Amino acid sequence: MKIVLTLLITLFVLVNASSVQSQKPSLFFLTKFNDVDLQNKISSSVNLGDTLLFITSEDNERYLNICFDNKCLKFSNTEIGIKPPEYLQLHDAVHVNKNDNILWITTSDGVFMFNGSEIIKNNNVIINKEPLFRHSLHKHTNGDIYISRGPNPNFVRYDGTKLDTLSTHLSDDELMMLGKHPQTNLVAIDNKLYFRTIQSDIAYLDLETHEYHYPSIKDTIINNFISEEELIPSLMPIITDLQKYGDDKLFFRVDDLFFENFFYYDGENIEKVELDRDLIFPNDSAYQINSIRIDSKLRKWCFIRSFRTLNEPYDMKEHYFIIDKNNDYFRIEPVKYGFENNSYFNGLHELSNGATYLSIKGGFLVDDPLGVSVTESVPSFFLNKVSPNPFKDRAQVEITATREAIDNMKVEIFDYLGKSIRQIEPFITYQPLTELAILELETDGIRPGYYYLVITDNKDTRTMPIIIK
Repeated sequence: MKIVLTLLITLFVLVNASSVQSQKPSLFFLTKFNDVDLQNKISSSVNLGDTLLFITSEDNERYLNICFDNKCLKFSNTEIGIKPPEYLQLHDAVHVNKNDNILWITTSDGVFMFNGSEIIKNNNVIINKEPLFRHSLHKHTNGDIYISRGPNPNFVRYDGTKLDTLSTHLSDDELMMLGKHPQTNLVAIDNKLYFRTIQSDIAYLDLETHEYHYPSIKDTIINNFISEEELIPSLMPIITDLQKYGDDKLFFRVDDLFFENFFYYDGENIEKVELDRDLIFPNDSAYQINSIRIDSKLRKWCFIRSFRTLNEPYDMKEHYFIIDKNNDYFRIEPVKYGFENNSYFNGLHELSNGATYLSIKGGFLVDDPLGVSVTESVPSFFLNKVSPNPFKDRAQVEITATREAIDNMKVEIFDYLGKSIRQIEPFITYQPLTELAILELETDGIRPGYYYLVITDNKDTRTMPIIIK
């Protein structure tokens, strides 16, 4: 395969965070989700739109949580039939029938089927029980499901009636020598199903011909894109974090370098994207991109470590950013939002209401789906606080508002999927001189859970997460 080299380097210029941005994220940290304590959340989570899957651990058991329709179903590793507990590792999942919430789920122990209420093991798909290998799924637009099975070099395809093994043309000796076995998530672009191999290279399966292709992208990058100052002695650069970027590009990064970078690949062209070290880490000698996730808005959620020196003491610092497609950034301070440093990203979820849930240690970092873009106009009101929060049945909402805003105010409660639960006509106490208003919020009859309080007038909308006990 011909690979066209594009030595175009895009610099991420990180400007002052106080500058006006077109759409500033509105973030908060969620430690409880539909009565599930996220402090015990571990392992990866899987993005299936309005269905959230994640693993929790307690009392020497692991639990698979499947959340949809404003409820969470919880299955222990014992109930599922997985022993020991560490084999309950969530690798991947796909909707077989989205309307009925029927799922296929892969773990270290094999493939399981969720029928909307129960989990059953699919014994027709044989998987080596190796916790170090990842088993991935992809559902094609025609409905076929493709399964990679860790160290097994051949994909399995399920067409709705039968399972077929798609054999590679390489011999067992060639596979062992070249390390071409799939070992990562699957990313489909057009009719190419990309995967990372055990040797940390990129290959793909042609979904029309079912032929495997090995274009040697890693060697091309090492020989043409990596400078001597980036190389770490005794370490070989590896490709990791395969993700889709837009409709037609493959995104990945190269690890085990002094200065780790992003790359795009469109099937022919390779584009290298560098961070501007002088602006981001002016006094540091190296940096590592430890976690990165891309959402449908082409924003990169990044966890980066930088090092002042290459020898002990390293004087390490941790940085969290959201970098948008225009290369504007938003710095995330863990202490401000209440999550721990050294929090790797376990997954990213995007719900139909526009919410983005970043799965990290101890909870979800949520980009508020009903947040207001930053503008230079003067808002007609501000939502100051809800007290108490969490609360049962009643709470007070403090706002600062004009008389016109009060007269046109609409108060509504939404669930986490963006569905309206109740429109409320609260009793309002208003002080015209200070423009301070107190809204008496009553939620009798709404079952406990996590919700959004949304207040609008004819000009502005404000939202705040609330927890009803």
